[in-house]
Amino acid sequence: MPPARNLIAFAGLLIVGGCFVVFWNRPTHGYGYTRDASPVYGLPEDASDIDFYDYGYMPNTAFSFQTTEANFNTWSRTFSGISLISDRSGSIYYIEPTGEGHAVSTADGIEYGWTEEDRGQHTLYDRPSGRAYYWSHTR
Repeated sequence: MPPARNLIAFAGLLIVGGCFVVFWNRPTHGYGYTRDASPVYGLPEDASDIDFYDYGYMPNTAFSFQTTEANFNTWSRTFSGISLISDRSGSIYYIEPTGEGHAVSTADGIEYGWTEEDRGQHTLYDRPSGRAYYWSHTR
């Protein structure tokens, strides 16, 4: 019988390998998810029709979803350092689940955000459509 430390080392390798398999096999983009089926965590209770793009180890994450204005405001304020930029209009960078990036703007909405050097988090709510957008970027 092999020494206990060999078994422990082997078990550790299996656990690390399993973590890599789980990480690399999770969805990195998608359309039309429900809140419970979405890999995006911490969304408002009423979040629906969730689209997302998460490049994993890379610096950009973006998602959008349907919600009420009140729930958007409560959810946006959960991010550390975020502050209200405008309660009338806004524009943020957004990455579609296809990986294509573009600006999303609204003339009737709310924008929160923070940026420091090349890091930041931004949320935008479009009142006419009831759609919320999120984009984060980091090094």
